[in-house]
Amino acid sequence: MQFPNRTQLKLPLFIHGGVGKYTATGLFAAGVSGLVMDNQFLMTDEAPVSDNFKKLLAMVDESDSTEIIYNGQDIYWVFAKLGTKIVKDLKQQAIEFSDDPNGRQKLYESIVDNMAAFDMTHDGGIQSLFYLGQDGVFAKEFVKESTSIKEIISNLFKTIGENLNFIDDNDPIKPGSPFARDQGTKLPLIQGPMANISDNSDFANKVLEQGALPFFAVGSLPEDLADNMLKDGTKKVNVFGAGLVGIEAFNPAVKKHLDMVKKYKVPYALFAGGIPFQVVELEKAGTKTYLHTPSVSMMENALKNGCRRFIFEGGEAGGHVGALSSMVLWENAIATLINKNYELSDLYLVFAGGISTCFASFFISGLTSFLAARGAKIGIQVGTAYLFADEIVATKSIKHQYQEIIIQENETMLIGRTLGLASRTAPTQFARMMVENEARMIKNKESLKNRKRTFEKKNIGSLLIGAKGFLPDFKNPGSENYT
Repeated sequence: MQFPNRTQLKLPLFIHGGVGKYTATGLFAAGVSGLVMDNQFLMTDEAPVSDNFKKLLAMVDESDSTEIIYNGQDIYWVFAKLGTKIVKDLKQQAIEFSDDPNGRQKLYESIVDNMAAFDMTHDGGIQSLFYLGQDGVFAKEFVKESTSIKEIISNLFKTIGENLNFIDDNDPIKPGSPFARDQGTKLPLIQGPMANISDNSDFANKVLEQGALPFFAVGSLPEDLADNMLKDGTKKVNVFGAGLVGIEAFNPAVKKHLDMVKKYKVPYALFAGGIPFQVVELEKAGTKTYLHTPSVSMMENALKNGCRRFIFEGGEAGGHVGALSSMVLWENAIATLINKNYELSDLYLVFAGGISTCFASFFISGLTSFLAARGAKIGIQVGTAYLFADEIVATKSIKHQYQEIIIQENETMLIGRTLGLASRTAPTQFARMMVENEARMIKNKESLKNRKRTFEKKNIGSLLIGAKGFLPDFKNPGSENYT
């Protein structure tokens, strides 16, 4: 999250997209001038929307908005359930038109021709095509107390005012906060594990010296590399965490990794793609353990199964990402915790994804101070921002050339999106080739299984090559076998 300097710009700044009653407070705390809202008000009395459409919107959940993408640039957010055939057809057309000079116009015309009117009286059900952003799920939240736009807006700004008033006495994003004290650091800040990058004690100590909790990226490392890394961390770093991948299909060594965390009594751990019983297992062994929950349903399941530490990482994060944007995920998670009266005093809530500047910390202060007032311990996780630090090159975590590439770029891109393996990366020639290969395989009507296998084969080791400049032979350890 980065805002221009308004003292220099001298222009009003309005935010459109992802605005809910809790994220709105964060935005004003970060210094915005105002908000733009549309999907949020579709269920109001004044909205020119038929009753059938309002009934459909009342059933929308967080996964019912998807993208139709043309050549990675033109993006149309639309409503879609799993069985919405028209969206599947249009996504296929977007790929088939990608080489057509008139493809952009053809896709747009096809979308327009199939678009349903919001005021239609017949029931198109889940086969209806209409624009809907991820924040469309907020519509039913806004009409809980009133369906009048006047009252809704009044209630919204009342909530914003009340929650802003919590910041002075309860700001959780400051040195010495309850979250920071729990992890023994100056700041309520976690360094997100970065595969093949946050893998050495020198970098971990630099992170710790500056007030954050360092995390080693265990990920899906072979057993010997993971063991050596955690052993070295135990000897040289006072407090740290282990970043784990809990899905055996992606990490065959996951059981061995859990045993290592127990053996070395690693103070903290986090699971990406983990399941509650893995968290509970490590907690019983004395390791304070976080679970990535990229959806509200996962959070609630974890709460019911005894988990109390959560990382809400939105799709703006680097590396493997979930489907929801940060603001939508954060709003949904907080609304669920409040609406269902979950006990907050024993929860540790970490917000991640797109956090890199002071404005993001201002935002999180506005978003969560009222939660801190109720006893929740609040932290933030930062990963990508560390890639720009002098220390990350000095400790040989990445090559200088890697840093130069990302400094030159002003955008990122997703690879693996069509395979359910979305990963955010720099827009390098290799990344563009991967996306082009995904489209080519779809055009050739290759099975999902074959497409995943091809993707993983081409992608294996690419991050290690980019970060370190070499690829080891995992069957024959030693630098003499690097390529």
